[in-house]
Amino acid sequence: MTHTKSAIDVRSLRVKRNSRLVLDGVSFNTQRGERVAIIGPNGSGKSTLLLSLLSLIPIEEGEVLLFGEPLSKLKRQEIARRITLLEQRSTVQIPLSVREFVALGRLPYRSHPLQLQDRAAVEHSIVAVGLTEKANSDIRTLSGGEMQRAHIARVLAQDTPIILLDEATSSLDLPSTIFVLHLFRELSERGKTVCAVLHDINLALQWSTRVLLLHNRRLLFDGPPEELPTLPHLREAFGINLKPLDLRGRKWLIPCLDEFEATTS
Repeated sequence: MTHTKSAIDVRSLRVKRNSRLVLDGVSFNTQRGERVAIIGPNGSGKSTLLLSLLSLIPIEEGEVLLFGEPLSKLKRQEIARRITLLEQRSTVQIPLSVREFVALGRLPYRSHPLQLQDRAAVEHSIVAVGLTEKANSDIRTLSGGEMQRAHIARVLAQDTPIILLDEATSSLDLPSTIFVLHLFRELSERGKTVCAVLHDINLALQWSTRVLLLHNRRLLFDGPPEELPTLPHLREAFGINLKPLDLRGRKWLIPCLDEFEATTS
């Protein structure tokens, strides 16, 4: 399917969770092939935003469109063919082989049993994450890093044009983190739209083509990563001084520990 409209179009989004206003008036749109890093302090609404894009929590006001179609008018299967989510590392307690678990990503497309194209997508995804030798293993026996790769393979098998990552690298070691970000960078270069919640600001600056900064329920910044280090509101958003540093043509943000002011004082 060829998509010509914005991949994601968020219009004046307002969301409450447990009667608490979490997002208020958030608007942005993304195009095919963009890598969008979503950053902000804890409680700023990053995960809530992703859940809203999946129609997993109710929207109080505003609208979300996927390729020009209102999310509210799409059936669950139609949503699952357009957008998928990779969460933080989680365990699986059901007795499935790795191959069977990855095949769950084909549920939006198939009826039982798997068709030839479904099997091909599953096998390609297992190879892509380096789990070929574990394909027949019980998924409950995998290590933490292997488990996250299995989740990634499931997302790859689902083959949606939009992929959401919710702190998907937060519990991984550095080599695994780089593997995940490199993999999804390659996918974006092939035309997929990838939106990732990241806690490491410098990784966000290196990986993304665009940054969204959420703070106090609103979108404080929306623009290219090279403009973020000059943003005057970084101190306001994170509660610490972050000084920009130019290194080999890239901008980095360095926390100033000596100037830290405890917010609880």
